[in-house]
Amino acid sequence: MIPVVEGALVGPFDAVNARAALEFLGIDERRLGEDDRRVRDALVASQAPVSLATLSATTGIAMETIRKRHEPILIRQGLVAVTPFGRVATTRPTPAPTP
Repeated sequence: MIPVVEGALVGPFDAVNARAALEFLGIDERRLGEDDRRVRDALVASQAPVSLATLSATTGIAMETIRKRHEPILIRQGLVAVTPFGRVATTRPTPAPTP
């Protein structure tokens, strides 16, 4: 998740402003950013295991960025699994965390 820069909001930093900041940054209720969703959507569309190189070419995101930044988030959320054959979208994602 991208940190909210201090001073970006005017007024108290409460739940309403926190949600507004996350919405502005494109972070959804699952705490996924735009690139996280692009990686997940590419895997869902493939319907088969995908190599890291193919996933990188499909999304336009560097392989190391996918491996170090996006995969851990998607795996923790239960949206992606890494198998010996490649990355796959899971069929039963875990429920979105409550705020």
